[in-house]
Amino acid sequence: MRLACARTLGTLNNPAAIPALFASLQDDEASVRTQAIQSLTALISEITPRATTEAILAQLVELLHKTEVGVRKAAAEALAALRHTEALDSIIDAAFEGSGATARDMGKALRILEVEQSATKLLKKLESVPDSLHRRFVIEMLEEVCSRRFSA
Repeated sequence: MRLACARTLGTLNNPAAIPALFASLQDDEASVRTQAIQSLTALISEITPRATTEAILAQLVELLHKTEVGVRKAAAEALAALRHTEALDSIIDAAFEGSGATARDMGKALRILEVEQSATKLLKKLESVPDSLHRRFVIEMLEEVCSRRFSA
């Protein structure tokens, strides 16, 4: 029921839903948090005061480091959709969580957010990661960041 409510609140285009959705970012269920992220993203892009947006962006950055893959992925996609370039480093770092399971997803978010800065940061990261496993994650992100750019 909480999942359905979070989804519905996102479709109403009413800023009064923001506090309830923001509170849902702390829900016990990962699926509810994921839906709250998606609904907040839809609302923020339409109508929100800057102070509220900054609090939500800060919470989304924090959610990048949760254990649930879906929550991390949704947070990265939301930050990219909201053009929050200050989150580049956090998105890159989040790709290493959970044995790199979201490296490609984080790379896609980085591509949406900012290709040039992302590529530069990833190339620097490639020089500093401790082992070949971490290099593989960085390379996967680089492939995603640069894939559309070179395929056109």
